[in-house]
Amino acid sequence: MKIQGTMKTWRYGLMLVLLCICSISGIAGAGTAPPIPIGPLDANLQPATPDYYTTANWANSPPLAKFVDTLPGLGSTKANNLGQYLSVAKPDIVTYPGSDYYEIELVEFNERMHSDLPLPGTKLRGYRQTNFGTDTSACGGQLQPPCDANFNTVAPDPVHYLGPNIIAERDRPVRIKFTNSLPAGSGGDLFIPVDTSVMGAGTGPAYMGSVRGEGTPCDNTIEPNTCASYTQNRADLHLHGGRTPWISDGTPHQWITPATEATPYPNGVSVYNVPDMPNPGRDPPQGSQTFYYNNQQSARLLFYHDHAYGLTRLNVYAGEAAGYVITDNVDDDMINGTNNTGVNPTAAIVLPDVGIPLIIQDKTFVDPVTMPKMDPTWEWGTGGFFGPVATIALGSGGHGYSSPP
Repeated sequence: MKIQGTMKTWRYGLMLVLLCICSISGIAGAGTAPPIPIGPLDANLQPATPDYYTTANWANSPPLAKFVDTLPGLGSTKANNLGQYLSVAKPDIVTYPGSDYYEIELVEFNERMHSDLPLPGTKLRGYRQTNFGTDTSACGGQLQPPCDANFNTVAPDPVHYLGPNIIAERDRPVRIKFTNSLPAGSGGDLFIPVDTSVMGAGTGPAYMGSVRGEGTPCDNTIEPNTCASYTQNRADLHLHGGRTPWISDGTPHQWITPATEATPYPNGVSVYNVPDMPNPGRDPPQGSQTFYYNNQQSARLLFYHDHAYGLTRLNVYAGEAAGYVITDNVDDDMINGTNNTGVNPTAAIVLPDVGIPLIIQDKTFVDPVTMPKMDPTWEWGTGGFFGPVATIALGSGGHGYSSPP
């Protein structure tokens, strides 16, 4: 029986680290504060184009005082001095009996990442829960009424970076309705640099005339390419490390755009909704899609993140990632000193009662003025490669820093 409303599911025993260690160019939020003094300055004493190749990353990021902000804790009662915390999703156990149901929305927001950074904070993209969870303290127990929709009264947390974290139980499915609520049109463009020569980040394939979006015939085999470009507000969900049915895997071609986006490419070619859940979006799929995770795995820490074709690295850099924990009875026996599963015959307390969920990332914060500027040492596109053709076929050419021999 799943136990709701407690934090016992976070007692991992071991200190675990979310597999999300990355170098990210965060964006200090625009505000009334003066520009962050970073990197070289131009003749007008304004931030010049950063040179990430010959200059160490830390030199392009402002000096931030260490140990002045406490770590964001798990849940709203563990907020730090900046109001940050790792939000926890509230399961609805009524809508789909036998499953935990969440409605997760992708939004753009600002959050202050350090007290030395100006308000309103760093611009981010991330997830928030929109449906209410079930109050199992008031239903489902002895001498209590059965749980129904009247008990879906637990309000979700507001949007926070790297949330909401989902707590799941082995063999108990999780169902998700995912909605892409990013801005449409030019407002949906990413606020970090995008190399549109990367496959899936620029122009799309040839398509026939259409009444939707730009709706004009094009040819991507000629120069200049007359096809429209993929939008930069595409997104999907991928449970990293999950044993997931293919229709809910969140492959690079299972992305969707916001419902209000006018584009000849509204969704990836592999988008498929869960058959026994209502179609949540338009046809062709746009705006929302559904996912089913069976959780037929032992206890572990996973995470879910974006996986959109051509944009995965950038969307995750921008904040589209959150924790996902699977618990099981073996884990409980190791923590509680019980032997309900038969794996702990001596009833020893093998694992400690308290674990510390840690998410470690490496970030570089730069002034918004520098974001549109291109690092002159970065080779955009597939030109400028020095090496044998065979090496190019292995995927090691073109995108990155290079110099002639």
